[in-house]
Amino acid sequence: MTKGRVSAREMLEACEYFESSQWRPQADLLDEQWLKLKSLLAWSYEHIPFYASRFRKVDVIPQKISSLEDFYRLPLMKRQDLVDAELNGLRVHSFPATSSHTTGTSGPSVTVWRDQSYDAKLTFPLWRRWLKAAGLQSHDRYLRLVTVPVGAARTLGRALDISMMTSVSTLIEKIESAKPNGIIMTPATLEYLSLELMERDRKAPKSLKNIFTNGDNLTLSGRRLCRQGFGCDPIDHYAARECSSGIAWQCSEVQGYHVNVENVVVEILDTQGRPVAPGEVGRVVITDLSSKPVPLIRYEIGDLASWQEGPCNCGRSLPCLASIDGRIVERMKLKSGEWLTCHVLNMAFGQIPSPLQYQVREDQPFNVTIDVVLPPKIESSEVLQLLKIELQKTVLSTIEWKLNPVDRIPGEIFGKRRLFHPYESAENQEPE
Repeated sequence: MTKGRVSAREMLEACEYFESSQWRPQADLLDEQWLKLKSLLAWSYEHIPFYASRFRKVDVIPQKISSLEDFYRLPLMKRQDLVDAELNGLRVHSFPATSSHTTGTSGPSVTVWRDQSYDAKLTFPLWRRWLKAAGLQSHDRYLRLVTVPVGAARTLGRALDISMMTSVSTLIEKIESAKPNGIIMTPATLEYLSLELMERDRKAPKSLKNIFTNGDNLTLSGRRLCRQGFGCDPIDHYAARECSSGIAWQCSEVQGYHVNVENVVVEILDTQGRPVAPGEVGRVVITDLSSKPVPLIRYEIGDLASWQEGPCNCGRSLPCLASIDGRIVERMKLKSGEWLTCHVLNMAFGQIPSPLQYQVREDQPFNVTIDVVLPPKIESSEVLQLLKIELQKTVLSTIEWKLNPVDRIPGEIFGKRRLFHPYESAENQEPE
């Protein structure tokens, strides 16, 4: 295991490696990924009882794995496996580790362990690569919430931290007075601030060049709302506490999400566990190639996404996701038996020219209400009629439902916002 203390030279070397590797031929990157994967599997088989038992049950010996087809025979790791890590042989205490906890928005909060050098050698340089590719420069000033992981956004530019206890009025004043070149916040926070700016008839400072989002699902309507409020198209980052180094990210082209293949293997699977074709939405399964001392191998992270067909126009060789389509638990079973999902709603709201914020409620079984926030100075009746037409083209056509215009979506401005509030029943729980 790597010792926790990492020298400045080692961090610099990691930054240089990731900066150059994104331009290497994709075949070379995937060959290198395969070697790292085989090394992780062998290490896990030898040192982690949880995986040794799993490998034997499916008759897979790491030294004999010769293809991804062999790798795909390994069973998926579930969130509950991580919850039970202290009991099932996944967490071996002889290996030093740092720990953190997930937020619990995709299910029960779980503890995540990683090597003590993980942040310095991976989180730091990979976040730096994203921010640089997204347009942030070393002399730029940017605002961020203190809830952004320490050491991540500080890798490039000059940061001004803002406390999550700051009032909305004070936050807007700080944005105007600081004249930042960039802002990095969760999508929910930026959507809320966009609506506040428009309602108060305030403009973002002319110095603002970039908006960076992370920490939650950025919907199509949320992207459009931020664009109208701040005058910038958000550039998104896809990560999870289980893989804080980052899974995928957008560059300044704002097309697909570049996958960090140097450190993570991403699979997108259908309900039968088979890989989906480009453009098809499926479940995200990750393998963190640096996840010692508690390896995450074929871990179903609880999100939905799709692959992009073809590379990004930027010229980087990293394979791309086309979209991040929300959490698996962000869905609702309708009386007809159909599932209403974030993907379905995003496609419908994406057809409406006006930026909208929404949330779906089921206060009683099969009694569906969609709360909608419209920006100020918008002809609401016309927009709502257009929205009803688009939504009626979805699975909502199988039930009775209603639109409910509201001034604000309830919830914490600095927290993650749940798009779905289903009636609590067994049918709406995440399937195994």
